[in-house]
Amino acid sequence: MTILIPVWCASREVAESALCAGLTTCLTDVRLRVDHFSEEAILTRPEFAELAELAGEFRRTRARR
Repeated sequence: MTILIPVWCASREVAESALCAGLTTCLTDVRLRVDHFSEEAILTRPEFAELAELAGEFRRTRARR
C-alpha cells in the first residue's frame, strides 16, 4: 500500500526545503521509502500529468485575456 503525504508550510524561521529535507531524513531513518522532490519538478512527473495539463490550459486561457 502506498501512502502519499504532501507537505508544505510557510514560516519565517524555517525554509520549506529544510523542513522537507528533515522530514525525509526522519522517515528514511525508520526505513520508510520517501520520494522527495522539489516544487519545480512536480509538473514534470508522470504522476501529475493531468495536473500539468490543467495548469498549461489555465496559462493558455489567461494569456488570451
